[in-house]
Amino acid sequence: MKFLLAGLVLSITLVARAWDGTSKIYGVNLGSWLVLEPWMLPQAWLKMGGQSCAAACATCIATESSFAKAYPDTVDAKFAEHWDTWFTKDDVEALTAAGINTVRVPLGYWIVEDLVDRSHESYPRGGLGYLRRGLKWLKDAGIEAILDHHALPGVQTPGQMFTG
Repeated sequence: MKFLLAGLVLSITLVARAWDGTSKIYGVNLGSWLVLEPWMLPQAWLKMGGQSCAAACATCIATESSFAKAYPDTVDAKFAEHWDTWFTKDDVEALTAAGINTVRVPLGYWIVEDLVDRSHESYPRGGLGYLRRGLKWLKDAGIEAILDHHALPGVQTPGQMFTG
């Protein structure tokens, strides 16, 4: 909840600054870092053990949840490797060099592991540590972060890759 409120306050602050003309937002999306969307990195997804499915995504390994169910013993290690390499300190330096001052960080609710009902929900564990690390890098570089709750319980389209 603390992150939700912090993200809301940050978003309101950034919008207010943009409207009053004191700063311009030059931003990018950090998609597929903490909510992995296979369409953004199809070969890496397949290499991890995910699958590509044309029509019936609910029947193949096309989401973080289906991945966690298919690979319960290795899911955390596979995702830790992804989180550790998809967004790095070198990326922050490249963003700074390009004049980026704002990033959007899509998040799934499962990043707060206490919200996950493990009796019927499966998701990778450990993402919150990578979020904290990335937010520190961004803050140290003077880049604002907008936390976007991209995939919440009761999502608009269950079983789709963009909803975890």
